[in-house]
Amino acid sequence: MNATGSLQGGLVALAVEEAVLAGAPGDVLTSISLRYLRPYREGPARATAELSDGVAVVDVTDAGTGKLGSWVSARYEPAAG
Repeated sequence: MNATGSLQGGLVALAVEEAVLAGAPGDVLTSISLRYLRPYREGPARATAELSDGVAVVDVTDAGTGKLGSWVSARYEPAAG
């Protein structure tokens, strides 16, 4: 939590990354576009990813209120090597 009583933004991005990579094990994220809609004050924040052809759409909700807090689009691809 930060000084305003909300979840730190970096932790939201981490939750998004984990949601995408859980659905695409062995792949890597190449970009994330994150839009904050409202603060996460009750928590926990829950990230749900829908993956298709290298693009993920992730909704991050405040499970305590049931409200959408962030909307994210991300790109992923197989790891090199």
